[in-house]
Amino acid sequence: MRHHVRRHLAASIRRARAVVLDAVISGAAAGATSCLLSLLIHRL
Repeated sequence: MRHHVRRHLAASIRRARAVVLDAVISGAAAGATSCLLSLLIHRL
């Protein structure tokens, strides 16, 4: 029983880490895109 709980916890942690990583990557991409856009707009 306890072993099953540990496996479930590991799966949840792995899933949460994947979600967080995805959010961080998309957030960084959005930030870089907005930075580039603002730079282009200021340069025009």
